[in-house]
Amino acid sequence: MNGYSHDELIGHSVDMLNETAGTQSERIAYLNRVREAGNYKFQSHHRHKNGDLFPVETSTAVITVGERELVIGIDRDITERMRLEGIFGRRA
Repeated sequence: MNGYSHDELIGHSVDMLNETAGTQSERIAYLNRVREAGNYKFQSHHRHKNGDLFPVETSTAVITVGERELVIGIDRDITERMRLEGIFGRRA
């Protein structure tokens, strides 16, 4: 979806896919929202390897495995949905 191979993503922060990297305080606030909500869903933009931005819907949750807290996320490219909503949203 983002144009990267599995090997190119391993060891890198998810921030490399986000439209902007975000600050440390923004990351902390985001994690707190996920913890409070249990499952946090939102729309944003990801950056393709070629530099193009495209809309995504992200659903995240925090899980605990042993002593570690992990953030699990599912991103979905919603380019086609946004295009269709634009077409059908114009009807009056």
